Amino acid sequence: MTIAEICKQKDYATACYGKWHLGDHEKFLPLQQGFDDYFGLPYSNDMWPFHPGVRHLSMEKRLRKWPHLPLIDGNKTIIREVTPKHRAQLTTQYTERAVPPPFSPLRSLQGRPQAPHAKSKFLAINC
Repeated sequence: MTIAEICKQKDYATACYGKWHLGDHEKFLPLQQGFDDYFGLPYSNDMWPFHPGVRHLSMEKRLRKWPHLPLIDGNKTIIREVTPKHRAQLTTQYTERAVPPPFSPLRSLQGRPQAPHAKSKFLAINC
């Protein structure tokens, strides 16, 4: 049982923004684990071909060690190969997703088929 599933029992809407390190295949992603919304990386951003410890290697050798890092929105990969430029924007993107201006945590759930729009309780986890 996940924290999202427990919180749903208490009528919370739930979201996960940031790193999800519990599996990168769809069946393991947050939406399949009880979360209403997800935006983030499916594993650590230090496990990617742009890690400082492997920059001296050719990209081919880097990719043997770590695959490209995708950015996922819900269950959809929106960027297949996160670059250092993308990475520099992640904290801002996570924050805006969790607390869109003007402050309204449920606003980020609009358009999600499973989103409980009428709920006043909201839990956002920045992993």
